[in-house]
Amino acid sequence: MNYFNRFGRVWQVYVQSEGEYRTKARTSGLFHVRNAAGQPRALSTLVTMKELNGPEFTIRSMAQSAQINGVLAPDTARSRA
Repeated sequence: MNYFNRFGRVWQVYVQSEGEYRTKARTSGLFHVRNAAGQPRALSTLVTMKELNGPEFTIRSMAQSAQINGVLAPDTARSRA
């Protein structure tokens, strides 16, 4: 789950997939997201994944979910919405 601000509101983002695609960091890179031009790009072309030890899942609102956190690299310019 992630949050972003747009149109003066906070929106929640949930990514759903079958279990076989949620178990390894490398398969998470197969998800596609839209870039600033609106074109779909594989997540693996935008981020570097690494596996860390942590809880297998967390409970939020009675649904099982895994939290994915990310930050921009220091030399990355943010695009404007």
